Amino acid sequence: MASKIHVITTINDVKWPKGSRRVGFYHDLNHAIKSVEYNDGDIYENGWYKYCVIESIDEGMYSIDINALWFEWKENKGYRVIDIPEKFKGVAGFGI
Repeated sequence: MASKIHVITTINDVKWPKGSRRVGFYHDLNHAIKSVEYNDGDIYENGWYKYCVIESIDEGMYSIDINALWFEWKENKGYRVIDIPEKFKGVAGFGI
């Protein structure tokens, strides 16, 4: 069985669904989490992307992650893990 990929998508909650952008993926979940927490590549983009989600998906068609990791930008702290925001409950496949 192939390993999962961990897709990182940034989301502008005001412009969503048009205000989202898949910024990358990693094969290692811990690397993906650290990349978000360290704001690698300035994925926050100076306030444009309040939320970030990491979806861990398998190879194949229509693969979704119902237990995605959600992050919200906290001023002076960066992205921090949160529960899924209410407006995004029931939605999957943000990054792929």
